[in-house]
Amino acid sequence: MSDFKLTVLNPGGNDSNQSFPDYAGEVDVFNHAPINFHAYAACTGGVFLRCTKKAIFLKQPVLLLVNHHQRRCYNTLKKLKKAGLTVVVSLKETGSHQFAEKFSNFKKLGLFKEIVALADGVITPTEALLPVYRALRAELAPGSVKFIPTPYPVKDKRWDFSIPLENRQGIFLGTRELKISSRNHIAALIILSDYIKRHKVKLSLINKDGKRLHRYIKELDIPDSLIEVKNHMSYPEYLKYITKHRIIIQFDQSMVPGQVAGDAILARTICVGGNGTIDQLVFSEFCSNFQSRQFLLKKVHKLLNDDTYYKESLAATHKKAVDLVSFPVIAKSLQEFFKHELH
Repeated sequence: MSDFKLTVLNPGGNDSNQSFPDYAGEVDVFNHAPINFHAYAACTGGVFLRCTKKAIFLKQPVLLLVNHHQRRCYNTLKKLKKAGLTVVVSLKETGSHQFAEKFSNFKKLGLFKEIVALADGVITPTEALLPVYRALRAELAPGSVKFIPTPYPVKDKRWDFSIPLENRQGIFLGTRELKISSRNHIAALIILSDYIKRHKVKLSLINKDGKRLHRYIKELDIPDSLIEVKNHMSYPEYLKYITKHRIIIQFDQSMVPGQVAGDAILARTICVGGNGTIDQLVFSEFCSNFQSRQFLLKKVHKLLNDDTYYKESLAATHKKAVDLVSFPVIAKSLQEFFKHELH
């Protein structure tokens, strides 16, 4: 492994300081899993921090997450730069709906522009934000803005949650937020309710909306025998649960980094639909880009009923995950960006 280690700093954030000396580490319920922005730190054996003083003490390159406390992040950036550290920034919330909501206020946009200009560079886990960052840094080197997808410990056997195909059945609905329109959770539930009733396939989902979700299920006349609703689980429990399903399906159009698809990587299953980064990179044959929902449903049906097609698709998506978003691949991209492309 390289001597390059990255500090990911979320100033004053809710997550505790966490080091990753063993990279992905053992699976447990006490620490944050090595996914999302934590994974940038984990793939390099680095640290995820909420404490600026510790970041300065470590003297490692920093990825500063710009959270909803923008003024604090701006002041943190100035402190890090004054300490002589190389600092790149990224928005902590990168979905299209999150970006639109965050910058509906022009004052927030003005401060963010200052942050982006002061930083040594920008990393974005979604290609959708590349032109935004480059426009905000128009007078600076275009190479200082880099698209690097969030990595997954797909080569670490400790994070392989796969089970035999004969033990998998049904569909898991990956989205879970009724109120966010770009998630298309209601549309997915309606479409899948018809499909499972016609083909007698079981559908599972996570409930974040309490009685409201159950009212939708009742309105759609979904038999109890065809649906299973789960409440909150720890991340390892969740991965063990979704791997019991033949496929994951979603119609999310939020242009997010793609955690649901990333979950599918670790569960060694297939994610259909969605337009997130991981969806497009790893599950490109099954993502929603330029494919109608009716066409995707045909692929769903084939994945549920054709074992050979399923196994071939699973092998192909696993290879893409290893080649494109595994820890060693992304760690190398991060190192090259910080050590060469910023200088």
